[in-house]
Amino acid sequence: MDTVRPSRTPRVALSVSLVLIAAACAQDDPTGPGTPPVSLASQLLFETDRDGNVEIYVMARDGSDPRRLTSDPRFDEFPAFAPDGELIAFDSERSGDFEIYTMRPDGGELRNLTRNGAPDVLPAWSPDGGRIAFSSSRDGDLEIYTMDANGGDLRRLTNNPAADRKPSWSPDGTRIAFESDRDGDLDIFVMRSDGTGQLNLTRDSGLDVSATWSPDSRKLAYASNRTGNFEIWVLDLDTRLTTNVTNALSRDTDPAWSPDGERIAFTSARDANFEVYVMNPDGSDVENLTRSPAADKRPAWGK
Repeated sequence: MDTVRPSRTPRVALSVSLVLIAAACAQDDPTGPGTPPVSLASQLLFETDRDGNVEIYVMARDGSDPRRLTSDPRFDEFPAFAPDGELIAFDSERSGDFEIYTMRPDGGELRNLTRNGAPDVLPAWSPDGGRIAFSSSRDGDLEIYTMDANGGDLRRLTNNPAADRKPSWSPDGTRIAFESDRDGDLDIFVMRSDGTGQLNLTRDSGLDVSATWSPDSRKLAYASNRTGNFEIWVLDLDTRLTTNVTNALSRDTDPAWSPDGERIAFTSARDANFEVYVMNPDGSDVENLTRSPAADKRPAWGK
């Protein structure tokens, strides 16, 4: 897959595979425990093992005031704020297997939404806060499902023998991006929010994972190892161009676009251990927010 490299090594080309979905931008296509933290738009959730096991923390947008929200000897991971900031969804194995939970922004009022014997993981809110998309192997292999915010009205969106996982709902509510290995390796796919119109957006020999939408629903940031190590790439769905915005020698993963569109948070091991960083969408002005000897990963913005 041809790409645009950053200005240090300028190379611009169209992706052959993405040209095949030029019509995808048309109107019928899915591409077209602590005190509450500060204001929702200025905070980041993340997971960390700084307390000996993986827990969920929240911090201010500048990395200050980190606060622990969960406290359990089992894994608590992949947090996501509801659009109104009143709930946080996450997955946890505290019940013996991974389930989707919600809690208040102070870590209180914990609720298990799935209560299923198979793993239910990787929650993502719809932009109106009415539904949660997630991955589950309850039918034998990992598929994408949605449920209402109380755990009811379960709907299966994908049906493929491959692993379909890590859903990400577009801010305009019309599409869900996800990763799948149905075409041989992990690629970024997109579908309508009802599961129809599933399309492979990346189609290259590397692993493409962890897609996140820009606030205007016109771009996707994701992680890929197509150049040998994982970097953050940005795909413009209008021009069908892809840009490497990190171009580092370390592992850069888990991008998360800020609600105002000004920053992308991500996980990186560039300072010897995993930390949460932020940068401008073009890769400039990189800043380490966590600076902890522990592994700090998977940032998620308040809306």
